[in-house]
Amino acid sequence: MLDLWKTSLDNRSKAKGSTQTIGAEFEHLVLLLNNRPQSISGPEGMSQLLKSLEELKIGNVVEVYKDLVYSLETDFGLITLEPGCQLELSTPPRSSLAEISADLQKFKASLMAIHNLFPIKMIGMGYHPLLGPDSHHLLPKPRYQLMDAHFLGSGSLGSSMMRTSASTQVCIDYFGVEDLENKLIAALKSAPFLRAMFANSPLYQGKPWDHNCYRSLIWANTDPKRSLIPLSMLSSKFSLNAYLDGVLNMPAMFFKQGDTLIPDGKSSLMDKFPDLAHQPDWEEKLNLHNSQSFFESRIKHFLEIRTPDAQIPRFQMSPVALIRGLFQNPESLNNLLVLLQEFSFQEIYELLHSIHLKGIHTSFRSYTVLDVCKEILKIAESGLNQLEDPKITQSTLGPLLEILLEDSMSPGEFLLRMFEKDCSSNINSLLTQINFLQ
Repeated sequence: MLDLWKTSLDNRSKAKGSTQTIGAEFEHLVLLLNNRPQSISGPEGMSQLLKSLEELKIGNVVEVYKDLVYSLETDFGLITLEPGCQLELSTPPRSSLAEISADLQKFKASLMAIHNLFPIKMIGMGYHPLLGPDSHHLLPKPRYQLMDAHFLGSGSLGSSMMRTSASTQVCIDYFGVEDLENKLIAALKSAPFLRAMFANSPLYQGKPWDHNCYRSLIWANTDPKRSLIPLSMLSSKFSLNAYLDGVLNMPAMFFKQGDTLIPDGKSSLMDKFPDLAHQPDWEEKLNLHNSQSFFESRIKHFLEIRTPDAQIPRFQMSPVALIRGLFQNPESLNNLLVLLQEFSFQEIYELLHSIHLKGIHTSFRSYTVLDVCKEILKIAESGLNQLEDPKITQSTLGPLLEILLEDSMSPGEFLLRMFEKDCSSNINSLLTQINFLQ
């Protein structure tokens, strides 16, 4: 089965020499004007918001469950509702950062066109700054309900992951399985540094708290068999084979029988279907199983890098720019691999578990995480300048370069300073200033 999957990945990879593309998934926490959680149902709910966008011919509804709309396809990407009613834009594959930025602005303009009917706030933060998971209803989609039930028994923070966290995910091409392996190893080894670099959860219940990088703690306490790094990579030579083997032998949360999802939680894909490679629908079964993995990077017909927190508008394009500069310039990718080669996956795994409190200021070996982050940023800046106009680098990666290289601050620390100095520690003032819809 491993060889069949690798062959499929190789066949679906980009042809060498073709134009590289990049896509992004921008997730936002959604709040009502009174800072209470938004819901999916009702005349001002998120389902109706998506219907209203369709009525304006902005896009077409593509997913409905029990009369509730969950997603809308547009020319600037797919708009989806996530488990805790977060709103996400997944852009199409694009060849430049300018196109991604244009998609994001079209998304904003579309929502502003109906803002008088749906007066919401959209906040780019890694964790809800006011409310915990008990204040949020889970959307009634069967997949989400099964995931929620599973996570209750696999870790202490799965409920928080689904309801009150938000991320920025970046998708990149690969050119064959060798290129995929290099990019996968670079992505997984850089995960704690990217996590710290984009840490953005400095507030809870409207006040500062100790967890600057809370999503890292969440994923460390959701389900160790399907998050952070596959355990198979800790006990063997870190390779594409070890990663794929970890996914294939990961216990499934559910399987599909007809149109119904059946909960499991114990059987792996290979336990359930030992002759999977000989079944005509092997790829459909594999894709469903793979969608139940939430490692820092996930392999599809592209590589999905899932590490960064959601960001306020100032830094919203920075994760996309950084990953393009690192992974889509061959020289930069090689430099990144050289920088990270001395770190074992065991060290990376342990760092992902410890980084949530101090973020970039976490001690690591004889230095700090910040020292490594600065080197990564310099590699990304150099690589991006060879792919994009330097003005694009300045407008997208520049805001992160400024605070991290000059001030030794993460976006979350910048946000905390903004909260305390510019907003006089007033959470309503801060949420107004960082609202995506303004």
